[in-house]
Amino acid sequence: MRLLSVCDNFGTEISYLRSLRIDIDGDKAGIEENLELIKSFPYDAIICDKFEWLLRIRSVTHSPIMMFCYSDNWLIKALSKGADDGLVHPINLDLLTARLHALVRRSIGSPNPVIEIGGARFHTVDRVIRCQDRILNLSFNEYNVAETLAYHAGKVVSHEVIRNRLYGCDDSRDDVVRIWICKLRKKLLDCGVCIRTVRQRGYMMEGAK
Repeated sequence: MRLLSVCDNFGTEISYLRSLRIDIDGDKAGIEENLELIKSFPYDAIICDKFEWLLRIRSVTHSPIMMFCYSDNWLIKALSKGADDGLVHPINLDLLTARLHALVRRSIGSPNPVIEIGGARFHTVDRVIRCQDRILNLSFNEYNVAETLAYHAGKVVSHEVIRNRLYGCDDSRDDVVRIWICKLRKKLLDCGVCIRTVRQRGYMMEGAK
């Protein structure tokens, strides 16, 4: 499960979710940077704590939105304007985890959606790639790069989109991206998956021909 946090507050709740090994982007970025992340990657859910941000987020994505609120009235307003679920402070952390998992299950319509490319099966909820009845041994960043390319299979994914996926809005160099691509190519080679370099544009994942 990969989430985007568009929150100024509620750091304790976000840290708790990360302690459960839930992948969360964006909480150090501003709203404009987060909107670019939303446009470039289909997040499983988005967490938000500002009503004015909710409206802008809903205008660019159909991903489910979980609102963190300070009052019941605020939550009612948020639900009427596009939020899919929400919790009022103080937030029960066990309830938060259960509600997020339920929200994601409802939105995808399946407990384990799979992307198939070549001989590889990308299990996006479990965050594993299966190839010939084995699970590939991938690092955290290798999986994130692979999943980003798989979501856009057959299309060019820019260096910038991959950098954002790996490092948020940090201006990391393109040679760092190339290192992860090189490692990933070797591991996917026997799975019938090809990652092509498209000069001056980025990378494309497709089934090997």
